[in-house]
Amino acid sequence: MLSSVLYLLLFLIIILLGSLCLPWKVGARGSIKTKSELIQGTGAVTVGGRSFGIMVRFLPEMVLCLGPYSSPWITKSLAGNVKKKKKKPPKVLKEKKKKTISEQLQKLDQIPLWKKLIRSTLEKIYWERVCIDGYVGFSSPMTTGLVMGLVAWLKTILPPSKTAIKIIPHFKGQSDFDLTGDLLFRLQPAILAISVGWVYIRNK
Repeated sequence: MLSSVLYLLLFLIIILLGSLCLPWKVGARGSIKTKSELIQGTGAVTVGGRSFGIMVRFLPEMVLCLGPYSSPWITKSLAGNVKKKKKKPPKVLKEKKKKTISEQLQKLDQIPLWKKLIRSTLEKIYWERVCIDGYVGFSSPMTTGLVMGLVAWLKTILPPSKTAIKIIPHFKGQSDFDLTGDLLFRLQPAILAISVGWVYIRNK
């Protein structure tokens, strides 16, 4: 009996490792915008074939779907799985100055390792479609400039024939954005993990 269970576990481990070596097709499509200081949008991520697989809708509500994307067989809401924490009496703490987005981006820019990790990750992904369109603006014009610089850097890594990124910066001094995206790519999780891990170890 014990040997049968061990063989079953070994078989499942082999199946799992084999699936990590196979190419996965991942797609993401959605839109997000600000309206009356509120963030609204729709979005979904799919893993599988062109019309069948696993789909997670994360806006406006997080829902897990299995089967055909147009009419899934199984639909499970993930919003109810979040446990509500009991309210505790507030503790008196020293106020810490929160870093702005521009300060966080500037700090990341001073760490060369993160750019190498991102480049290694994107280069091991087989991009089939990268379409992002819209405009973006933050309360700090410096943040908007840093984000647009990051977008320009990403465009140098992604394949030009598969990429169509048209993002217009808004320097209005307020958070204002309206973006629509459509991504489709293939990856092999095992090869991706080995490649990124090697880059991290070599540059650490």
